[in-house]
Amino acid sequence: MVTPISKLPVRDSTTLQPVTVPKGYNKQFWVILKVPFNASSGNYSGKIIIESNTRIIQELKLNLQVLPIELSKTNMEYSLFYRGKITENGSISSEEKTTAQFTAEIQNMYDHGITNPTIYPYIGSYGLFQTHETAMCKELSIRQNIGLDNTRLYFCGYVLPDTIKHFKDLFAQYGVVDIYQYGPDEQDINITESRDYITSVHNSGGKYFVAEWIKSYAESVPDVLDLVIAGNIWPDVVDSYHSYGHKIFLYNCPQTVPEYPHTFRLNYGLLLWQKNYDGTMDYAYQHSFGDIWNDFDSPICRDHVFAYPTMDGVIDTIQWEGFREGVDDVRYLTTLQNKIALAKSEGKNTSEAENYLANLKNSSLSSMDLDEVRGQIIYYTLSLQNDLNSTNQNTSGNDSTNENNYTNLTILQKPIADFWESPKSGNVPLNVTFTDNSTGSPTAWNWNFGDGTINSTLQNPVHTYSTAGDYTVVFTASNAAGSSTVTGLIRVTPPEDSISDGSAASKLKVFDNRLREASPDTVFQSSPYIDVGGMNSVRYRDVILFNLSEYTSSAEISNATLSLYWYYPAGKTRPSDTVIEIYRPASSWNPGYVSWNKRDRGIAWKNPGGDWYDKKGVLQGSTPYATLTIKGSALPDNRYYELNVTDLVKEYVSGKYENTGFLIKARAENNNYIAFYSSDNENTNQVPNLNIKKKEPIVPVPIVNMNSTVIGAKDNRLREASPEIVFQNSPFIDIGGMNNVKYRDMVWFNLSEYTGSANVNNATLSLYWYYPAGISRPSDTVIEVYRPASSWNPGYVSWNKRDRGIAWKNPGGDWYDKKGVLQGSTPYATLTIKGSALPDNRYYELNVTDLVKEYVSGKYENTGFLIKARTERNNYIAFYSSDCGNENQIPKIRLVYS
Repeated sequence: MVTPISKLPVRDSTTLQPVTVPKGYNKQFWVILKVPFNASSGNYSGKIIIESNTRIIQELKLNLQVLPIELSKTNMEYSLFYRGKITENGSISSEEKTTAQFTAEIQNMYDHGITNPTIYPYIGSYGLFQTHETAMCKELSIRQNIGLDNTRLYFCGYVLPDTIKHFKDLFAQYGVVDIYQYGPDEQDINITESRDYITSVHNSGGKYFVAEWIKSYAESVPDVLDLVIAGNIWPDVVDSYHSYGHKIFLYNCPQTVPEYPHTFRLNYGLLLWQKNYDGTMDYAYQHSFGDIWNDFDSPICRDHVFAYPTMDGVIDTIQWEGFREGVDDVRYLTTLQNKIALAKSEGKNTSEAENYLANLKNSSLSSMDLDEVRGQIIYYTLSLQNDLNSTNQNTSGNDSTNENNYTNLTILQKPIADFWESPKSGNVPLNVTFTDNSTGSPTAWNWNFGDGTINSTLQNPVHTYSTAGDYTVVFTASNAAGSSTVTGLIRVTPPEDSISDGSAASKLKVFDNRLREASPDTVFQSSPYIDVGGMNSVRYRDVILFNLSEYTSSAEISNATLSLYWYYPAGKTRPSDTVIEIYRPASSWNPGYVSWNKRDRGIAWKNPGGDWYDKKGVLQGSTPYATLTIKGSALPDNRYYELNVTDLVKEYVSGKYENTGFLIKARAENNNYIAFYSSDNENTNQVPNLNIKKKEPIVPVPIVNMNSTVIGAKDNRLREASPEIVFQNSPFIDIGGMNNVKYRDMVWFNLSEYTGSANVNNATLSLYWYYPAGISRPSDTVIEVYRPASSWNPGYVSWNKRDRGIAWKNPGGDWYDKKGVLQGSTPYATLTIKGSALPDNRYYELNVTDLVKEYVSGKYENTGFLIKARTERNNYIAFYSSDCGNENQIPKIRLVYS
């Protein structure tokens, strides 16, 4: 829908306009500061004043550090599907623009890092657009004057091959070198007709590009397609296109719909670099399916908007700002890469910066703080810049007053809070000295001692605890860039506890020692931690021994669990997973003398690093008694991790073997170092524990029902009007009918955890209804659930097909009903949503117990659910899918089982 400008006279303002915030409501404002190109480096400050009727409500201080870095252009290309075209009158829409609107939007894209958006054809220009050459020349001129790169003209229209040379010559004055013609959108072009046409385009001097959201379509044509716009991250497809010298961009990850600034920053920023993509062409800057200022007025799809148009400008969205941050992340990265190349050419040591980028290339970006990543990139950039400047100064004889000397410049980052406390425990009254050990130059401190007393703002306070108990200390360190918080535990005991060993009697006596390869003869008996894995080509292992003499028979033991408290490396991931393994030491060892090389005084291990038997009795074997995997992407969360050592403890207690304790190591020992607290840690709530449970007398117990919620569904839309299209990543699923088109869905949950072992008492399928917002329907929607007659492939299922090259017998899906009738009409579950009802943004439930029971019992293969409406006319509704991005709205199954 095109809205004339006269109907929506909204203009951009040069000043912030007054807003009304109702009492009791919260309203979020985003403030974006753009540093002028010629601004001098240094620290700037300011404030935002919030006032009402001239009364100041609050003042917000702003601190800005302008760095002495000129950001490089990215090595990737940032394009965008842009549908805007200059027309005489313009409009408030995604298509028709006045010259002022077009200019403002191109400038806005340039300011957000877009270097070369697409150009769309004019209405009526199918096949040829000679009559609009003047308008297109005007658009290219505006783009060129603003600073866009017109070298590659991405034209989303049709150009006859024999006219390509004409347009290349015509547009050369605006910098155009190559014309890329867009192919059939999201279609299979690996057919003779399409390949022949692409060849004719190439022979005429043109290039060809197309968007594909089905991976197999993209995989089939890397030899002829100059540029594919991929619908997802496909590393193997990247390699294939690069092998032919062709390029791959990204779109639909996501498209411009959701308000997720962090997602746009990550997926269109460093993730593109990490996955070796050549650029991006997201869809779209603007695409309205109705009124562009009403996101939800179309029954088909939500509007795609990065920036809402006004009469002479735009209103940016938060996802658009997230996208810009992603571009800036890549620009900072490119700047560092260029600085490394320059420093290497001058013989500088760049290994530290190169190692950082190499690790970043293989890191899990989704678990990292992107602001901290940018801070590290800035740090290495300035370090190399300082090194280069110092050389230039020494060569030229300039002194330290040179305006390019940035040696004393620091990058202001929020501090990382840390502190020491001494002592950690003791009897009342207990005086504890707290010492700030934070990094990042904090300028303010706040201590909450956990006992209800007044907080302290000293950097290193002393506090007296006068009452026994466990107290959690909360310490916050802050500066102008932000703050961070860390906690600690203080244990205060009454005076009489100091001579009582009652609590110790209930725990098993433990000895533990570290074995460190780089210190092969050093005895680590009293270290406050034990560690496993590898770091800097050094391996770490441990031996632990618990006194089991109080247990006389293995028959009385039902379970034995070794608990280790993981705390390090705090806040950091590791390149590799740590697979912890437990073995039986082959000989007794002496805590006073055991080391990497020796097990006792003057007695060496046969194998440095310890001798052990595995569960099969093999010396130095590889079948552990217990194992636990800690992912490299996981962060230490300061809690116990458990290993089931029942079998080994039983062997000790039964007398089968001498109790030689546990030898703990990592399966692989490289780039996966982690540490746990040892028995010498002062906090007894963090030391290693061996929890042994004795068998209880067998008495009848009632059956206990368990509850479980299953998520992670694979769901696909089936749309009659698009019978060959695979709707795998749609943010919604839909049923019913609209405009004589039918809609159905396939949904599958992984129930393997419950197959054969669970007695399902109840199973409820929950779907979150949200559309059509605020609109009733002429007919009721009676939702029905059936059993798909065959398995189906989420990557290929459509209205016509259930897998690649395998059609449904009945278009729209084959199913069995509850009576086992093919294409029957007795559903497993049903739910009626009245046509007069409005979507109320909540879950609606269907009882699918009988079908889930058939799957879990093994009666039928789990082929999921086929969901349709009983009648499919004038009753279209939509639910959120598993790809909607909000876990509180995705499809789920709630199971009650025993």
